[in-house]
Amino acid sequence: MASSPSRMAAFLGTLLACALLALCAGCASNNPDPLEKVNRAIYGLNDGLDRFLVKPVSRGYEKITPRPVQNGITNFFENLSYTNVIFNDLLQGRLGPALGGVGRMGVNTTVGILGTMDVATKWGLPAHRNDMGLTLGQYGVNPGPYLVLPLVGPSTLRDATDILSRRFTDPLQFVSMTRENELMITGVQVTDARTRADWAIRFRDQAAI
Repeated sequence: MASSPSRMAAFLGTLLACALLALCAGCASNNPDPLEKVNRAIYGLNDGLDRFLVKPVSRGYEKITPRPVQNGITNFFENLSYTNVIFNDLLQGRLGPALGGVGRMGVNTTVGILGTMDVATKWGLPAHRNDMGLTLGQYGVNPGPYLVLPLVGPSTLRDATDILSRRFTDPLQFVSMTRENELMITGVQVTDARTRADWAIRFRDQAAI
C-alpha cells in the first residue's frame, strides 16, 4: 500500500489534472465535436469490446447470479462511490448534503452490511447525485467538446474529469490488495455496470435500427 505522502501527491496531481482539463474545456472551440475522428474510432473500439467480451460476460452473470445477489453487489459499489459525491458536495460548499452523505455511508456500511443493503434510504437519508463535472460547471467551466471515452462511452471534456475524481476518492485505494484482487474487483464492477445499463443499450440499438 502506498505511503501517505505518495497518496497526497497523487491526490494533488488529480486536482491539478482536473484544473487543466477544465481550462481546456473553457477554451474549447464552438465546434461541438472537434474530435469526431477520434470519437468514432473509440466508439468502434467500445462497440467491439462490448459485443465480443463485456456483453457476453454480463449476460452470463445475469443468468447465473440471483437477483438479490446482483442488487447487493450494485448497492456495494454505489455505497463505495458515494465518497465522490461527498467530496464534490464539499468542493461546492454544500455542507448539509455532505454531512448527510457521511451519515448515509455510515449507516449503509454498518447496518447495511458493507453497503450491500440500502438501509439509509429507508431511514430518511436518500442518495443524491454529484460529481466533478457538476462542480466545475458550478464554477463556470463550459462542458467543452463531445468526447467518447474508452470503456466509459459518451461524455464531455469537463465531465471526463470525474474519472480522476472517482479514482482518488475510492476507499479501496486505501486497502492493500494484490493486483489479481484489484483486477477481479474491477471486472465485477464493470460487469455489474454493464448489466444495469443493458436496458438502455437495447433501447439505443432498437432506436438506431
